[in-house]
This record gives sequence, C-alpha cells and structure tokens, in this order.
Amino acid sequence: MIRALTAIDRRVLLAAALAALVTAVVHASSLDGAYVYDDHRFIEHNEELWGLSWSDAFTDPSTASAGEGIVHDIYRPLRTILFSVQYTLFVNSDEGIREASTTPWHLVSILLHVLNVLLVFRVLRGMLRGSPWPAALGATLFGVHPYTSESVAWLSSQGDLLAMTLGLGALVVLERRGIARTIVGGALFFLACLAKESAFMLPALLPLRDLALARGDAERPSPWARTTWARVGVLAVLAIVYLAVRQAVLPGLAQVGHAHGSVLATARAMADGMTWYLRGLLLPVGFTFDTRLAVPERWSDPEVWVGLGVLGTVVAAGVYGLRRKHYVLAFACLGVLVALGPVSNVIVPLKTFVADRFFYPALLCAAAGVGALLAHLRGAPRAAVFTVVAGALVAFSFLTVERNRAWASDATLWRAVRDDRPWNANAYQGLAYEAARDKEVQAAENAYATYLEANPFDAKSMFTMGNLFGELAEGLVLLGENAPGEEVTTPVRRKQARVAQIRLYQRAFEVWDQPGGLAIGRGSPEIVVAMLDRWIEAATDLGDLGSAKFANDRAIEWETAGTPIDVSDPKTVEARASWKRRRIRTALAIRAAKAHADRTAPRGMREQVIRVRATVLRDAGFDPARSDKALRADFLERLATLEREAIEGGRYVPDVQLYLEQAALTLGLSGGRPGPDDMQRALTILKRGVAVHGDRSVLREQHDILQRDLRAMRGGGRRR
Repeated sequence: MIRALTAIDRRVLLAAALAALVTAVVHASSLDGAYVYDDHRFIEHNEELWGLSWSDAFTDPSTASAGEGIVHDIYRPLRTILFSVQYTLFVNSDEGIREASTTPWHLVSILLHVLNVLLVFRVLRGMLRGSPWPAALGATLFGVHPYTSESVAWLSSQGDLLAMTLGLGALVVLERRGIARTIVGGALFFLACLAKESAFMLPALLPLRDLALARGDAERPSPWARTTWARVGVLAVLAIVYLAVRQAVLPGLAQVGHAHGSVLATARAMADGMTWYLRGLLLPVGFTFDTRLAVPERWSDPEVWVGLGVLGTVVAAGVYGLRRKHYVLAFACLGVLVALGPVSNVIVPLKTFVADRFFYPALLCAAAGVGALLAHLRGAPRAAVFTVVAGALVAFSFLTVERNRAWASDATLWRAVRDDRPWNANAYQGLAYEAARDKEVQAAENAYATYLEANPFDAKSMFTMGNLFGELAEGLVLLGENAPGEEVTTPVRRKQARVAQIRLYQRAFEVWDQPGGLAIGRGSPEIVVAMLDRWIEAATDLGDLGSAKFANDRAIEWETAGTPIDVSDPKTVEARASWKRRRIRTALAIRAAKAHADRTAPRGMREQVIRVRATVLRDAGFDPARSDKALRADFLERLATLEREAIEGGRYVPDVQLYLEQAALTLGLSGGRPGPDDMQRALTILKRGVAVHGDRSVLREQHDILQRDLRAMRGGGRRR
C-alpha cells in the first residue's frame, strides 16, 4: 500500500513538474521585454513607487499611476504594492528605473504564472481522480495557451496574475471542511479583489467547483452543501466590504459609459464578444491586443446571432452537465461564463469590450473541460485525444512564443497590432511615439496624422505627442551639427520637430477651447495652461513671436477662469494678468524689438515681420515707434518693476532670465561699446540675481566674465 501511494505521489509530482517546466520554457521568451504601453505610467514614470507607504496604496488612488491629466479610475492597491516591492528590490535609487533592467520584473511575472499553473493542477486534481496526466495536460493548456501572453509578457498585467494566484489559493483552501479553512479562504479572496476586480467571480464559481469535487475520499471529505452555501455568503459579504472600501477611496465603478448610452447595445457587443473569445480559444492566430469590436446596430445582425448561438450552446452544455451529474462539464461551461462576468461590460462598462487578459481566469474552466474529457475516455479514443491535445499544446507553445516577442518593445508591439489590424488607430499612435524617439520627425508626423483621422478630438493625446516632439527638438540641440553625408541636417530636423509640436498644440487647443471640449478631449484647465506654456517656449525657440503671443494671451484668459479679456489693452492685462504672464509679454517684446525685417526678404515677409513686431510691442505697453535705445530703457524700467513686485509681494521668485535680460539691456543702453559705468550697473544686477537664486551657474558665469572684462577695462586692457 505504502509503495503504491509513493508511486502515485511520484507520478503526481512528475506531472506537476512537467506542466510547470513547459510553461516556464515557453514564457522565458518574454524575459527581455521592455516597459511598454501602460507600463510607462504604472511603473516607469510612477515616482510614487519609490518608498511607497502601503497605507497610501490603499487610501490614495493616485499612487497607482503617473502622468499629466490622468483620471484615477483604478483601485488595485495590492498590485501597486507588488510594483513598489519590485521597485525597491530591482531599482538602484542612483541609476533610476530607466537604466535598470526589466528582466527581474518579467521573471516575477513568469514565476507567478508558473505558480498559477501548479495551483490549476492542484484544483483539477481535486476534481479528477486517478491518473494525474489529464490534470497535467489541462494545467499545461492553461500555462501555454496564447491567451496567457498578454498577462505574462505585459508587466501592467501582474495584477491579473496575482489575483489569479490568490483566487486559486482560496479554491484550494476551501476544498475541504473546517472553519479555519473558511477564514483563510475568505482572506485570500479579499486580497485577490484588492489585486484586481476579476476575482469577483469567485463566490459564483465556488458552488460549481464544489459540485465537481471528486467524492468518496474519507480522509479528506468534501464540503457539505450547507458549508458551500455558507461560504458563498461569507465571500459575498467580503465582496460588499471590498466595494464599500473602494467606494470610499474611489467613488464609482465604471470607467466609461455604456456603448451608445445603452446597456442593450453593450449586450449586443458582448454577444459578438463570445464568438471572439471562442475563436481565440480554439484558433489563437494573429496578434489580438487592443481589439476594438464594433457595436452591432441591431439584434438581427449576423454577428449577434452567432454570438448568441455560442452563448446558448455553452449554457445548454452546462445545464446538461448539471442534470446528468457531469459536474466537471458544468464547471467548465458555466464557469467560463461566470469568470467572464466581471469583464462582460454589461454589469460595469470598461474601456474595451474584449481582451486576452480578460480570459485568463476563464482558462481554468477550459483546462478543467479538457482534463475531464481525457479522464473520461478509455482505450483508443483516449489515446487519440491525448495525441490531438498534445499536438495542440505544441502549436500553442510556438504561437505564445511569437506573441511574447511582440511585447519586446513599444515598436514591436504596435507593429504587430498594425500588421494584424491595419485599421487600428492606436497602432499608429504608438508607432508615432517610437518614430519620434528615433528622431524620425516626418515618419512620426505621418503616423500620427493617421491616428488623428480616426480620433480627431483626442486633444490629450495631441498634447502628449506634442510634448514628445518638444523633447525631440531639445535633444537635437544637444546633438549639434549633423553627421557627414546625412541628408537632413540637424537644424532642419529641430525646426520640423518644433513646427510639429506647435501644430499639435494648436489642434489640441481648438478642441479644448470649444464648449464641452475638456470632456470631449480628455483635458482639464491645468493641462490647457501647461500646454500653452510649452507652446510659448516652442514658438519662442522657433522665433515665431506671433504664435508665442497668441499662446500667452490665451493662457491669460484660462488663468482668469476662461473669462474673455482684451489682451490688446495693456491696462486691462496689467490689472488681471499674473506676474508670470506680464513677464512673458515683456520678454516677447524684448525679442520683438530685436527683430528687424531682412531687406533681402520678399516684401510680404518683411511686412509681416514689421506687423508682428509692432503688435507684440504695442500690446505689451511699449511704443513701436521709439528708438532702440529708448525701448531698451523702457524694458529695463519694466523689468525692474517686475522684480520689485515679485520680491515685495513674495508671490513669485524672479527667474534667472530676468536678471540676464536686465544686465544685457543695461550694457546696450550706451548705443555703442559699453563704458565702465554701464558694466558696473550690469554687474550689480547679476550680483543681485546670484543673491536671490543662490549660486546659479549661468548667473555666476556671466558675472565672472563681466567682472573680468571690467577689471581689464579699468586696468587699460582690451575688452575681449
């Protein structure tokens, strides 16, 4: 007897080990993946992860993600804590997360998934007695099916993995009787909900699993029916507690509204989704990330009827299993529907209808169905089915490896999406980001233009892409001149990047500035003002003072609660504009005074330069007709006034550029070569700037140069 039990245990261990090993080998192809898509905001740019207080993870939803204008609609504190722990373990605070390897993060995902495979094997063993190989093949299906690639290769989906680990742990614990098991199982379920909402399906899945448990084991008796239903009640109470906690921290469950504003429209879309899931389960070809199903207009549409047929067949098979006491079949069929319930969109609408990661919990039920079929058959049919399943697992393994490789980077991810669905607009947005990072300005513009054709009101995305073009332009400044033989010079690329940046900001502002535009374009007043500030910087760098003035004028309106203001009236602006806005108007006026029309330029261009110069100066309160020397004196007086206001009011620390401009204007007042008195006054201004700002290198450097020149002049030396 002991020998027989030892032999069985060895077979069980071998079967479990093989399922885990095959899963690990297949998903090892994801170890070299980078941060992609939402990983950037959930992990890479999320500074909250460093030194995160665990209490904040439960009470502050902003700790879950980073990014300007992000709407915090996710409450998964356990996932955030998992990210924070990995951040602490794998990221050196000096080198930063961008320089740290992502391999340890991916290794955690693979280990969680392998642990889930072992737990699936354990759950299936509770249903299928006898040979461990049916359960092992079912667990291997769960491990290597292409549906798992999205959850394992994408770091943002670690919440799916962790929720599944805790949920499966609860099923294993609740497999037998005992109050202690009920307490531990309930705790695991509650933690699973804190990892991801998909764990909500457990109270409905538990009765199906308990019915499917193998009977007749005197040493480990299954729960009585009353125990099962008592536990369902406990889990239901814990689910309500979770909802109450979540509601207190993050009110509301829905991320978006129902399709076409109707639950029935969402139900039609999910009928089509049933066909999509079945096709992906049996024939998982292509790259299905970011699939966006169209909403059928009528119930009579063919895709709705096919989906309802699939749904009806699955329900009928589950009911047949209940009536015939084929409880594993009932668990496989009805369990799939239960597992898809939280992500069906009918109960709570989500941002997407279908996704591979949504089916991750449902794979447990599909694995149970395969295991039950293999355990039920005998003789030649069983051998044939074993062969077919083994062949399918080999094919699935190769497909999963290919999908994992697509998650290697943002570029490979969005190329895979585009190749599978060329009409997917998000693919072109992702490719535009990558082209901009590679300094391919024209390619980035072309790809993003394609995206905007499908999403003409996504102003937030325009703003984000514009920022990327701005970073590209600033990076090109550091590169200097172009390499020999390069077709497009670095200055040309830099100008292209700035033009593209301003063009995107203009389109975003057109959306946000219309009635209801903030809601349509996913914006906020703070984002609009931040964008206008970057617009000013870009236009000034480009030398387009008219565009910079427009952006600053609009910022004055938005900072005054969107109230229209006559920005051409200096007195009105003086009364209502902030110190910062008046400072920018003065800075633009100083630049405009230096802008004289090129006599060799076409007449129309000369007239435009003269017109912009006059407008910028006049609106800032300066007379365009005054001489350059007189204007410099006016500018110096205005800058001194702004400095005095800022210091006396304590509202705003004057910026470094203010002192540099004051010093430069002082030196230019002589009209020719500055004399010692001019240089001494400029030196005093720079000393004052250093005193206000501390030892700022740019101020200190200009101060030292000017002081050296002044000494040389007073000592009879020649000014350099």
